[in-house]
Amino acid sequence: MADQEKAIALLESWEEKFDTVITADRDRLIRAIEAGRITYSEGSETFIIELVKPINLENGDTLTMLEVSEPTVEQLRQAQKIKDEFAMSLRLLSQMVGQPEGVLGRMKARDMNLAAAVMGFFS
Repeated sequence: MADQEKAIALLESWEEKFDTVITADRDRLIRAIEAGRITYSEGSETFIIELVKPINLENGDTLTMLEVSEPTVEQLRQAQKIKDEFAMSLRLLSQMVGQPEGVLGRMKARDMNLAAAVMGFFS
């Protein structure tokens, strides 16, 4: 089976697991799966995204990946209070990955776009 076929099969298995169909960001997710930038951990029930460019943290550590977990209803409720759609997405992603918004604000756009695509599994 070709890499793209494997990536599509994996994406479809995730869609089935989360009872959703990804349409808008499907190609982005397939390319990320093919490149090994996104995986799913059954044990922790999180998607792991490898960042295109690591983020240097104030404590000297380097953030090279995000572990995206399903948001709680309370996290969704809190994020819905924000009127600006991008700010709302950033706040929700911050809660889903356990990193401050200021840290996520330093992500490259490609990483934010992939994270937003992953968030689609939980909508």
